[in-house]
Amino acid sequence: MFFVPLYSGSSGNCSLVCSDSGTRILVDAGLSATTIKNALLKCRISPESISAIVITHEHSDHIKGAGILSKQLDIPIYANAAAWEKMQGVRDRIRDKNIRVFETNKDFFISDIGVFPFPIPHDTADPVGFSFFADGRKLSVATDIGHTTQEIEDILAVV
Repeated sequence: MFFVPLYSGSSGNCSLVCSDSGTRILVDAGLSATTIKNALLKCRISPESISAIVITHEHSDHIKGAGILSKQLDIPIYANAAAWEKMQGVRDRIRDKNIRVFETNKDFFISDIGVFPFPIPHDTADPVGFSFFADGRKLSVATDIGHTTQEIEDILAVV
């Protein structure tokens, strides 16, 4: 498993998690679809090979390009119910089959990658970080955390 940070900051956030077998998950899509596709191409990754997009929270710097990427490339988007409720503009752009709802603190799979969404402190409805499990490894992504908690430290600890 490997991690590629594409963009991070107030202008937009987007990272890529990949398994050795080729599953590719975007964590957030907070820039234009064109910008994200170009960043992937610079890394020699075909945008068409993206398996899914997972959303940490509904702020525009995390979701700006998600709807268009999903529509153009037929990519499912995973977010919790609270985020989907706030992301009506994204939801309206994508096919119903690509709307996937997860529960915070309940793991799920995207192909061969296990995904565990955990709560983080941030000023949104139900913000999450993610731990990914594949190829005998664990990788965690937690953005926009103003402070940590013992629960987060326990989740992020190497197993």
